[in-house]
Amino acid sequence: LAEDQLRVYVHYQPSYYHFHVHFTHVKYEAPGTLIGQSHLLDDVIDNISSIDPLYYQRKTLSFVVKEGTPLWTEYRARNQGT
Repeated sequence: LAEDQLRVYVHYQPSYYHFHVHFTHVKYEAPGTLIGQSHLLDDVIDNISSIDPLYYQRKTLSFVVKEGTPLWTEYRARNQGT
């Protein structure tokens, strides 16, 4: 495949709790590639190398949690009334 036919991305919690990289064809609509569920690897590398080596230690990252999942249930239980 040519470079411009690849989507290279990493997941951020709560989708997966360990760092890993995916390589998929740009025409494949893979689960977990929505905004708030993944980050392009080029962006991650740029954030660390060009902006700040501690970028991800300082940055607050938002993420999507689907209703009814264990993490969603736990969050709701701890935040009732807030």
